[in-house]
Amino acid sequence: MNQTKTYTFHFINGDTLHESVNVQTLNNALRDINSTEPDNEPEPLITETGKIIILNNVTYIN
Repeated sequence: MNQTKTYTFHFINGDTLHESVNVQTLNNALRDINSTEPDNEPEPLITETGKIIILNNVTYIN
């Protein structure tokens, strides 16, 4: 089941983006970015509207 949820992404440069994303995809990407394994570079997150979010540039999500 593809559950989506709307989040506000806050970026390093001060910009914000309010977008819906697949919850499981976001969870997997966050797990990868928090991993200590250097090979676990997270894939870019694609929003429901087709925008690409590079999680390395995100300071926090709410």
